[in-house]
Amino acid sequence: MSCARASTRPRRRHPGQQWLRPWLPSFLALSANSALYRNADTGHASWRSILWRRWPAAGAPPFFASPEEYDRTVRMLVDTEVILDHKMLYWDVRPSANFPTVEVRVADVPATVAETVLVATLIRAAVITALEATVQGDDIRRLPPGALRAAYWKAAHDGLSGRTIDLSYGRGSVPAREQLSTLVRRVRPALDALGRIRPRRGRTRPHRRTGQRGDAAAPGMAEAPRG
Repeated sequence: MSCARASTRPRRRHPGQQWLRPWLPSFLALSANSALYRNADTGHASWRSILWRRWPAAGAPPFFASPEEYDRTVRMLVDTEVILDHKMLYWDVRPSANFPTVEVRVADVPATVAETVLVATLIRAAVITALEATVQGDDIRRLPPGALRAAYWKAAHDGLSGRTIDLSYGRGSVPAREQLSTLVRRVRPALDALGRIRPRRGRTRPHRRTGQRGDAAAPGMAEAPRG
């Protein structure tokens, strides 16, 4: 998603990254589709995301108060050989090192083309909203690390069928679908600008039946992360 208005230096073009952090669990819950791993039901809606977060620079990005803090953090990770280079930053939101874009990588692998388009459009609308909020000077507060981690776990475990933590408006525990609806309302102007999405009833749980037959490429099968 282009962030060209923000800066002239590619690595510093990441306005909106902080704004997106509270909504990342909702994107994960919406796209959750990897309940099975090695022909076994994991009990999670998105086991793929659990495996992926084993990498040291994966999952939700830290809160960065400034572009300089971001640069220092990346340099520290490289200098200590935690990662080899900036390409091993697997955070769910990250600025491109080469282009004026922000990359949102939180989604699991949706089961259908329609679901993929839905998730991509919602993410695009969220980035547009984040950029506008940054330009308008909206105050973006730090999130309690424990709360964000808990919301991620709930999204990976339950998908949209359970409850989550409202990290944006402080309402505590809310149904995951209600939180997703809150996100849609928040980004509605951007969605309208992109072209209205017609609400549709979808599944609340990831596919399991096909994977239980042992199909290697079946929806719902999590793959171990690769570098």
